[in-house]
Amino acid sequence: MDTSLIRLEDFDISPDTGFLGGQPHFHLAGEWKAWEDLLEDAMERKLVLGENAACSESTLTESARWRDCVCEAPLLSATALDNSVPALRRAHHVLSFILHFYVHTLPPETAIYIPPSLAVPLAHVSNVLDLPPVITYSDLVLYNWTTDSTGDICFPSAFSGTADEQAFYRASAIIELRGVEALDLIRQISDNILIGAAAAQITKPLADMTILINDFKKVLLDLRKDCDPEVYYQQVRPWLRGEDSLPRKWTFQGLAGDLGEAFKELSGPSAGQSTLIHALDIFLGVNNHRTNGTPSLFGRMQRYMPQEHRRFLACLSSAPRSLRDFIKESNDRELTDIYNNAVLALKAFRDTHLIIATLYIVVPANKVSKRASREAEYVGTGGTGLVPFLKGIRDRTKESVLPTE
Repeated sequence: MDTSLIRLEDFDISPDTGFLGGQPHFHLAGEWKAWEDLLEDAMERKLVLGENAACSESTLTESARWRDCVCEAPLLSATALDNSVPALRRAHHVLSFILHFYVHTLPPETAIYIPPSLAVPLAHVSNVLDLPPVITYSDLVLYNWTTDSTGDICFPSAFSGTADEQAFYRASAIIELRGVEALDLIRQISDNILIGAAAAQITKPLADMTILINDFKKVLLDLRKDCDPEVYYQQVRPWLRGEDSLPRKWTFQGLAGDLGEAFKELSGPSAGQSTLIHALDIFLGVNNHRTNGTPSLFGRMQRYMPQEHRRFLACLSSAPRSLRDFIKESNDRELTDIYNNAVLALKAFRDTHLIIATLYIVVPANKVSKRASREAEYVGTGGTGLVPFLKGIRDRTKESVLPTE
């Protein structure tokens, strides 16, 4: 009898790469290759941010010419892609990258109107995939990785062309790959709970989970070796901002009815959209997803995940017996201590995330605000008030520690 509660394959999760998409990646062909060409052209032209005060007239002209190409591109129907998830994902990836290139090369005082040639197919693909029409973590990392001739992970689609941008994405991908081990431990522990195994059979895999989460923390800290905070803040981060991080509204043209007004929350990609991290929260019983019965800001990040991965989280949440309940009912001091160690490791991981956010966003923002003689704003690419958001998640994680007396 198969007692397994979770079959990863049912949720488009690879036993080899976890939530990361498999290789090689699908590329659009036929008439839709025009979208691939527009993205490739944007990267080859080395377009720069429209808000960059140092932009030369020729640079601004180059960006304007590329945007003209987007506006003049034929309005292609994406309905023929509806039966192919790989094609839809690739279309969302390509079109959302084009969207961010288009929006962020505009001069800062210019109103943002997304032309129908881009808005209409992106809205359709997003609707079929049940994703917002904006770059998500899955576009940036999960379905944007490959390996180079040396075996290192790299990301073909990028904005700045810097090694720092590659390093920033690579840290997330490394954690996702190590997440395969976390998923295996979740499955082992869940299966043992399901069959009513003794507490002793939970002890080792739960202790291994603590070691693994501590390894995730080390990956984050190692980011400092290869990604310069100033380069990230000035040359990478601005490209990733969604509409809710900007003072100007994005108007999607060519959509039927009032659909152009329907996208009320368009956040940029962030680590908060990683299904792996949400899975650890849910499995360990950390309540970061709901506040007073409604989805928290962290919980709303699930809206930006592939729908198969959302189903995985729902399955994990609906387990007949949770790990936390099993620990509490066991009255086993050793097992409770090991569980608490795992929760505290997750809390330490979030402490490290706060350190990285301070180093890569808060400190550079303070420097910019000092030069501009104005108060700094600390907003993540996901549109959140960064420091309070991360501290809140960290503190709720710590509150999940169980009493041992």
